Amino acid sequence: AEDGEGTILRFLDLGGAERTMTVRTPALHLDRVDQTDAVERGRTAVPMVGDDQFHFTIHPHEIVTLRMVEVRK
Repeated sequence: AEDGEGTILRFLDLGGAERTMTVRTPALHLDRVDQTDAVERGRTAVPMVGDDQFHFTIHPHEIVTLRMVEVRK
């Protein structure tokens, strides 16, 4: 991330249909995942399943920007 907090992921839908995406991070333990705009402003919490999986919806031809923040040890 530009501000050093977390890792930014970007997803681009090329299929032209709304779908729910599932992301698993078995090697990472996440504190939270937030959806932001393209320049990483604003934050909307993304529902998580445990500390290593989350789901989000992507719409036709949309770019989704997510910020993953790992659990601090």
